[in-house]
Amino acid sequence: AKDSLYLSLPPVQLTGLVIPGHPSTVEWILYPGAFCFLLAFLSITFFRKNRDLWFWSLVALLCLLWALGENVAWNKTLITLPVLNLLRVPARGVYFLSVAFLMMSVTCLDRLLRSNPEKAVFLRLGSIGVAVLVLLVQGFVAFSNPDKNLFIVYHMVCWAVMTVLILLYSYRKISMISFVITLGIVGILDIGYVDFRLINTRTSQNAFTDGGDFGDALIEKGNDFRSFSASYSISQQTAAFRDLELSDGIDPMQLISYSNFIRESTGSSVDGYSVTLPEFRNGKPELDNFGVKPSALKFSLLNVRYLVSAFPIDEEGWVEEEFQESGFLYRNDLARGWAWIEPSLGSGVKDYDSVSQVVRTNNQIRVLAEGPGFLHISEIDYPGWQATVDGKPARIHKAYGVIRAVEVEEGLHNVTMIFRPVRVFYGVLISLMTVGLGLVMLEKNKHRWLISAVLVIFVVTSIPYLMGYFFQETDWRFTGFLFGVEDGNSYIAKMLSGTFGNWLFRSPFSTLSQSGVLAFFPYILLGKLASPPALHDQLVVLFQIFRFFASGLLIWATYSFVSLFIISPAYKKLATLVILIGGGLGWLGWVFIPDDGSWRLPLEVYSPEAFGFLSIVGLPHLAAARALLLLGFTGFIKQINTGFRFSSMWKSGMFWLAAGFFQPLTLAVGCVVLTVTVLFIYLFSDIHRENQGLPLIKRALFMGAAASPWIVYNLLFFSSDAYLVEWYKQNIISSPPLYDYLWSFGVYLMAAIPAILKIFKEKVQNAMILPAWVMCASILAYVPYNLQRRFIEGVWVAIVVLIFLSLEMIKDRRWHIGYSSLITTTCIAPLLVLMTLSQGVMRIDLPVYRPSSEVKMFEYLAKVAEPGDTVLCSYETGNALPAWAPVFVLAGHGPESANLEAVIIDIEKFYSRESTMEWRNGFILRNSVDFMILGPEEKKSVPSSFVLEDVFQPIYDDQNYQVFKVVSGWNE
Repeated sequence: AKDSLYLSLPPVQLTGLVIPGHPSTVEWILYPGAFCFLLAFLSITFFRKNRDLWFWSLVALLCLLWALGENVAWNKTLITLPVLNLLRVPARGVYFLSVAFLMMSVTCLDRLLRSNPEKAVFLRLGSIGVAVLVLLVQGFVAFSNPDKNLFIVYHMVCWAVMTVLILLYSYRKISMISFVITLGIVGILDIGYVDFRLINTRTSQNAFTDGGDFGDALIEKGNDFRSFSASYSISQQTAAFRDLELSDGIDPMQLISYSNFIRESTGSSVDGYSVTLPEFRNGKPELDNFGVKPSALKFSLLNVRYLVSAFPIDEEGWVEEEFQESGFLYRNDLARGWAWIEPSLGSGVKDYDSVSQVVRTNNQIRVLAEGPGFLHISEIDYPGWQATVDGKPARIHKAYGVIRAVEVEEGLHNVTMIFRPVRVFYGVLISLMTVGLGLVMLEKNKHRWLISAVLVIFVVTSIPYLMGYFFQETDWRFTGFLFGVEDGNSYIAKMLSGTFGNWLFRSPFSTLSQSGVLAFFPYILLGKLASPPALHDQLVVLFQIFRFFASGLLIWATYSFVSLFIISPAYKKLATLVILIGGGLGWLGWVFIPDDGSWRLPLEVYSPEAFGFLSIVGLPHLAAARALLLLGFTGFIKQINTGFRFSSMWKSGMFWLAAGFFQPLTLAVGCVVLTVTVLFIYLFSDIHRENQGLPLIKRALFMGAAASPWIVYNLLFFSSDAYLVEWYKQNIISSPPLYDYLWSFGVYLMAAIPAILKIFKEKVQNAMILPAWVMCASILAYVPYNLQRRFIEGVWVAIVVLIFLSLEMIKDRRWHIGYSSLITTTCIAPLLVLMTLSQGVMRIDLPVYRPSSEVKMFEYLAKVAEPGDTVLCSYETGNALPAWAPVFVLAGHGPESANLEAVIIDIEKFYSRESTMEWRNGFILRNSVDFMILGPEEKKSVPSSFVLEDVFQPIYDDQNYQVFKVVSGWNE
């Protein structure tokens, strides 16, 4: 609480509203100027005509009360509330007070210029009254402070001139132009002089000589240490100019751990926040900390080898090395250097092993250290740093409450620490999305708006991908995927199979016999566009191109669908954006409910069916399927009140037929929604059964017929093909509990009720599809089917359109503000998604990245193996391998690896002590294994007696990866 209310505005400083002064801290400068203060006060005249003045006057009052901080009792309670407890330095509320004054003054000026000032009696009396009162106060201050006479008199003249100008204009004695120009000039002169007096100039020579003598002395001693001063004997600019490193200084942004460490190390008993470390309580650095007892042992952890002080230091460990007129220079022989090894974390032992090979560059530290033990780095444990040991991610521990440490095993290791502050990238993403979408909303032309929306959304969602390629290092390769990496690898594997001649889908993640099926055809077709070398990179680029066009198609389709119901052009655009990138309130549970095992991730983070953003980010086949579904619905609704014409319906049918190539299950949802829509139209609208009813049914049947080939095809194949039957059994995407849906959709469904009631009351046939879609999703979400969660596909589209229809109906301003606020909340979820993805990209680890040595081994297999060869490896390796080489593995993908549990047990048994040579030989024969991999995952359980010579021939051995080929004729 004490830190939160630091630098509260003293009540006596309120005189600064009318008397410019120079308080001890800039946060207390309060003077708004004669222009702002006088016109803000006179704005009372126009309160009845302008409600905004009430708002800004309330803002001014609240900001002033907050600026007073600890001097107002309830502020001590406010700072205990969530969010408000993050605020610091209440006096900065003065900035917002000035903004409120400025808004009130310009509003008053605008009203003054528009109205007839001759009748404004209060305006004249108020001007005179305020001016006289202010001039009396200023005169008293000038009289009692002779040293400020000229300064105060200058501002008294400004106030007097400002008042006279207002009076002259109110009597029409000067023209409007003369009034405004003169008013502006006087206001600038008034404020400008205050600002000018705050400027304190120093020559560069003078600025860089604070502590310069000691700075020069330290330069001669090298640059492999830090220094400390309890008396600010070397200024920060002097140290920066001489390339010296300080452990003290001025910094308003501090880690509490470092602040506490400095206080403990100096023996300071000061509690609370201080902008300087150490604190100078009386503003006299050369005297305030006289008598401190800095601990040489503690400062050795910060590699402080020298201490500079304006007063003598009598403490063990500090050796006086030099005395000058400006102070003393002490040496700390206990300084440990930039890095050292201790047997345990922060053990405090004096017998440590120094590490000399340390390279420190901007945002990166590289150390060559020999374990075992904990490598301690003499750097603050600041958020955003990541560590690797020999290229593998390692945990950064906090040692001694302030510095970093990494555990290293026995032997020589390369340890790297790199600064990657994820919050910076959060800010970049939020800023780009806000600015980009803001600019998009300014575009009025529909076609240019669509193109702009596609480009902005694609660019923003591409940033995490670009980050992945930017952050990949020598030891790691980016897979090209941000989430669902297992599925992402399977998409690349399908594309790779197309590259090598396949037209039908055969999963490379199972050795069960497969006849092939027409599925995932867009990915297989994209693979035809690639050719060796660098196949994986080509396929990832093709995936991104697919994502771009699928996103563009979805944006166009969504806008076309929304335009059928919403009238306002601005609402059409906004509704389209909310559908595409918006999310629900599921994140509330994620943030506020304790993680006790009863809570899972919100729908917004993992369900592309519930919301469209994930499809745009990384599931282009689902984005394309939804786009084609919406285009089919759009064509159907446009013809809903006309007779059946084949020429107008065949396009809609073709859209649905094409959707089956991307996601056949989407068509099942479409057929159910279409059926319920027709039923609603029959039950709840005045429809002529012969003139309108029969054509409506014909159109619905035509749409169903267009979708039926895919539905029938999938039903037949998934019930008759042995492999597809196993795939179906394992492909389980269950719906979450009902409260998950309520968290995400509940409030928005309530907001949609007015539109739903209007649709049924006014019997709006064209809009019956919206409540029908919501009802279908509510029922289908829990039908007894393996992929039941997929059945809520597109329901967010219907909900958002209903919300905007409700918004168009609302006339009451308060309800309008409420709906607008609710719509604004939809932008939070996509930001959380992007932030989560960015955080995953910034951590160089599996599965988003793969070891470079592993990728090198994959590329070798792609050269020596024939397409369709079988490779024996662990599940983890098996998921990534088919994305680089056109081979089959025994297991590597949850749904696609048939009999997964049994196969994994057999693979683990093969690599373990439990298997005999005879069993392994039989396993190889049964699964037609051509190659075997021994990598880090496989070696976890491999016994030392693992005999391979009779069956396998080693063909590749690099770092931790070995590849063996089955010897020809081994079983003869």
